[in-house]
Amino acid sequence: MNITIIASIDNANVIGLNNSIPWKIREDIAHFKKTTIGHSVLMGRKTYDSIGGMLKDRLNIVLTRDTNKTSDDQNLLYVNSFDDALDIVKAKYFSELFIIGGGEVFKQFIDKADKLIISHIAGEHEGDVFFPAIDENKWLSTEIISKKDFVITTYRRTSQ
Repeated sequence: MNITIIASIDNANVIGLNNSIPWKIREDIAHFKKTTIGHSVLMGRKTYDSIGGMLKDRLNIVLTRDTNKTSDDQNLLYVNSFDDALDIVKAKYFSELFIIGGGEVFKQFIDKADKLIISHIAGEHEGDVFFPAIDENKWLSTEIISKKDFVITTYRRTSQ
């Protein structure tokens, strides 16, 4: 199974401000949807709350410390560990798990990911949540797609 982090970051690695994304770029949102639809997505509880509900047509897995949290919807599952999330994804025969945030989840799992799909947003924005630094000794840029307001870069883990 592939583990992929997908995120939008600015030049200062900002990904959030006050529980939302500091920019609204429709083409980036469409790219996120097209890439993740039909797959499983893992997010932290704060990210889930900021979205305001489940992402349609995806298995939504929410990482939380609350051991009593449950859902009646088969497309929304709460887990207390990354290993629990992986077990669910494998049991449901998904080939890829997308980690979609937020900052703490990215920091915890960047070393477990096989691939990063990063939308690089031009400029620096005010922010209070940051993406971890992408270590060029561990990640190799394998694809770059230029869009009007951002650049999508795919990174693959190197053998180091």
